[in-house]
Amino acid sequence: MRARNFGRIIGAVWAIACTAGAFGAVEYTVTDLGTLSNDPRSYAYRINDAGEIVGISGTGNSPRDMAQPFVYANGSMRALPELGGSAGRVYAIGQNGEIVGSIRDANGTHAVVDNGGAVTVLPGLGGTYDIAVAINRSGQIAGTSYLANPSAGHHAFLNTSGVTIDLGTLGGANSAATGINNAGHVVGLSNTADSGQQAFLYDGQKMVALPFFLNTASAINNLEQIVGAATFQYAPHGFHAYLYDGGKIVDLGTLDAGSGPWSYAYDINDHGEVVGYGASAVSLAGSTGYEDHAFLYRDGAMHDLNDLIDRRSGWMLDTAYGINGPGQIVGFGRNLEGAEHAFLLTPVPEPMSAATCAVAALLLMRLHRRAK
Repeated sequence: MRARNFGRIIGAVWAIACTAGAFGAVEYTVTDLGTLSNDPRSYAYRINDAGEIVGISGTGNSPRDMAQPFVYANGSMRALPELGGSAGRVYAIGQNGEIVGSIRDANGTHAVVDNGGAVTVLPGLGGTYDIAVAINRSGQIAGTSYLANPSAGHHAFLNTSGVTIDLGTLGGANSAATGINNAGHVVGLSNTADSGQQAFLYDGQKMVALPFFLNTASAINNLEQIVGAATFQYAPHGFHAYLYDGGKIVDLGTLDAGSGPWSYAYDINDHGEVVGYGASAVSLAGSTGYEDHAFLYRDGAMHDLNDLIDRRSGWMLDTAYGINGPGQIVGFGRNLEGAEHAFLLTPVPEPMSAATCAVAALLLMRLHRRAK
């Protein structure tokens, strides 16, 4: 009896360890972050290494219409009333839990940092509209601010210890920051003297133009790798996500084995894993159309995140906005009920390889014989 029970136990252990590797391609679990109160929609923008997430929740028809900034931590979503409810926006969360965004009052829109409920308004560049969009581990903040003369445009800025500096432009009227790394290097986009738009890198001393066909830069990691979207000459039908690494440009391609017309990269972690969205073909009334699907780029290939989750979940992942060091991914999609909700993807433990399973099976057989 004891031997039979032992045999059942080791058989179950072997099945759990090896069946997933043999039959499954599920690499992420999906968590529906829900919404605040009875809001029908939510969007998650960024996640830090502790798994704390920021985003917005509300009743509008697009992210721009959303109200109610939120933070999601320890399994629950809570509002940030200190940011003024629908008057506030959040864009990023630091590794120490500081939240950056903006708050609106009678005097305009102001860039802010929220540190545990204590809100600090950052000095801008003289105008009445400023936003903070990224923060690094030492507390440096990147953002965008209008100048004192609104017709003069808006510029990217860097705030260090409460002091804001104007990062300038690439010759045009406007620039905007989108990301920062722990070295204080900032990326974004800027108008050029010929009214074009180009991605930039602020290297701590000056704003440097990235290659001219790199239209936007969305994020920079601590290895100085930059991601965004570019218009490649051989991709006339749309823009492609790219990775810029030490002067080398990598076209990340598109979904549907490269046949999708567009893709856009939003974030990159220090492992070089990139997330964003790309076009995937769908059949619409007998013709082919496209819808956006969230993607993960790793090890030289772009993957549709919808192929890496359990299809039985009912989720359709639309856009991935952020990825942290442990590989957790946030964004938004449509859940089983068809509601547009923020999601969290968490990597599942890697299953045993076939070789490892074979060795494990031999060991279990020996243990079983000894137990008889």
